[in-house]
Amino acid sequence: MAQSDFRRDVTQDQEFNVHLELGRVFESQKEYTAALAEYQKSLEVCARRGFGAGIKGSGEKQALVHRRIGGRSTGSAGSPSPRTIIASP
Repeated sequence: MAQSDFRRDVTQDQEFNVHLELGRVFESQKEYTAALAEYQKSLEVCARRGFGAGIKGSGEKQALVHRRIGGRSTGSAGSPSPRTIIASP
């Protein structure tokens, strides 16, 4: 029997990346409410404890999500993107 790299359990890194990428897809389709919901889920994954001490590089990942929410993804020139997702309480 051949050994596979398939893992039944989803890691926190995988869960984070799925929500971040879904947020990007929704944002590109101008579905800002759905994008914000996915970005919020990725932040929740960062905050969750349970698998050791949380996900590796959690602070950097949280910063990435906050930049996406705030529309602060910078291009090569370092200038902010013109898009901004506004979250209301």
